[in-house]
Amino acid sequence: MERVYQINIHRESAQKRKLYVDIGGNNKIDSVKVYSKFGHSCFNCGVDLKGETSSIEKPLDHTLPIKYLWPLTTDNATLLCRECNGEKSDKWPSEFYDDDQLKELHRLTGINYDVLKGDPFFNPAAIKKLKQANEVEKLIEKFAHYEDKVIGLRNRIIEHEGFDFFSGANISKAIIERADAAR
Repeated sequence: MERVYQINIHRESAQKRKLYVDIGGNNKIDSVKVYSKFGHSCFNCGVDLKGETSSIEKPLDHTLPIKYLWPLTTDNATLLCRECNGEKSDKWPSEFYDDDQLKELHRLTGINYDVLKGDPFFNPAAIKKLKQANEVEKLIEKFAHYEDKVIGLRNRIIEHEGFDFFSGANISKAIIERADAAR
């Protein structure tokens, strides 16, 4: 029973990630450049990650998190060991790193220091995509089995950005009512 529960949790998490990637984008990443940029070591704790280059699950973290619809790119990747990656998961850089690390991260990634140090915000390109009714309608259909994940994202975006991506799209009143009830 416990194993089935764990599989279902993993499946739900994978679907949420697919939803975020679908909106935020999924660019080709040059992991060799990322490893080199970070000296083949975990940026946070310094553990050697040279042997991790061939693993299927590479120790690459979204510097600006996927939770805020930022894609994993060569420029938006930080090399973190599995433990540090788990600790940072979904956190904005300012919520995880100290100021000296933020300055170094700015130097290594080129991401603006004020963005790294500031408050979390959603990827403007993803928000722009969600302002297109046809994109939202496709998203609702594609993730119909995971409506709760779409609703959760919609409600977080309303809370953080003041934007309801359901408005303007041809979506059933019943879905909107379920989304509003979940707020």
